Order: sequence, then C-alpha cells, then structure tokens
Amino acid sequence: GNSPQTLQCKLGFLASLCRLANENGVAASVPKRVSASIIVDNARERTLSPRELRKLESEFPVDDWKICLAAKTTGLRSQELFLLEVVDCDFRSKTASIRRTKTGRSRRIPLMGPLYDLALAAARGRRRYVVNPTGYDNWTQRHAMADHWKLSVFRPALKRAGIVDFRWHDWRHQASTDMSESGASEVAIATVMGWKDTKYLRRYTNLRMKSLRKSMAAIQ
Repeated sequence: GNSPQTLQCKLGFLASLCRLANENGVAASVPKRVSASIIVDNARERTLSPRELRKLESEFPVDDWKICLAAKTTGLRSQELFLLEVVDCDFRSKTASIRRTKTGRSRRIPLMGPLYDLALAAARGRRRYVVNPTGYDNWTQRHAMADHWKLSVFRPALKRAGIVDFRWHDWRHQASTDMSESGASEVAIATVMGWKDTKYLRRYTNLRMKSLRKSMAAIQ
C-alpha cells in the first residue's frame, strides 16, 4: 500500500543503516552485497567507506591509484577519463574540457588534485593522453586498454582488498556523494558530473550516516 516515493525513502534509509552497521562492525551478519547494492529508484547505491578506501589504496601501485583517485574526485566515466587528451587541459585556468562524453555534450571541469597531477605528468612526458597506465605504452586502442586495465589491475585489487560489488562506474556515486557532503551546490555537482539537470543527484548521491547526523544536529 506504500507509494513509490514512500518505498524509495524506506529503501534509502535501510541502505544507509546497513552500510553504517557494516562500517562499524555492529552487525556482521548483514551481508555486504545486500547493503551495498540495494536498489533505489532503479539505481544501485554503492560507495566505499573510508576504511575500504584505505584497504583498496594499499593494493595499488602509486601511479595506478592516482587513476582511481582521478575518477573518485571528478566522477569522470571510464571513456571520459581514459580518452582525455593533454591538449584539452588548460594549465593556466586549471580547467579540463571533457569532449568525449556519453551524452555527446562537452563540458569543462576544474583541473585539480589527482587529475591535475596526471595531466601535468603526461604533459612533461610529452604524452598525448592524460592517463597512461604503466605497461600499456604500446596500446593504441584506448577503449581496449581501459577495459584490460580494469580487468587485470582494478578488479584484482578489489578482490585482494576484500571489497565486493563495487564497479568502476560507482566512482561516480562516490564523487557525487563526496561533493555533496563537502557542501557543493546542486548546480556545481551537476556541472562537474555532466548532468543536464539536478534530478540525477537523488540517484547518484548517497549521504553517509555521519553526514546525516551532522546535518540534523545543525537544525536542533
């Protein structure tokens, strides 16, 4: 008898409770794959906790981890990140033009953090592309290279870290959530993520319980 809106709220609350229980070890019987992939409004909810991020980082070489961090902080899709060229990066204004997008609409995002480091290293090395994984210098097909890197480097690292049900695309959930929790406006998040409007925030942003407590405390 519940409306779709009511069911969505209940499922979202249940997902947050399950993640909180797993993160704090108070409900070890809750399967991670259950709490990690509860469907809300036809979308998966999966972000990594700080503990999971630390474990995953320990399984990566420094250079490869920077690729993950670039996706985590920008929310760039796989093709957007691996096909980003150095010529599309303006180091003076510190912006990057994302031209090869899923929607066909180009956008500009801040060039900073791990993405800036990768772009600067590529520029100094006179590379064409921003992302240049170690051992893939002879690969000319960027899509195939990205798929192979994720299959042979990214997924094994997840397995070694004991992280289940996390996909590369979930970095977009992570980026949206982190930006929202840091106080970024809806328009700013939508611009960086490449959304036409802000309705996708509900689908991609999964506020953690700690952040929810802080927000509730502010209105008491």
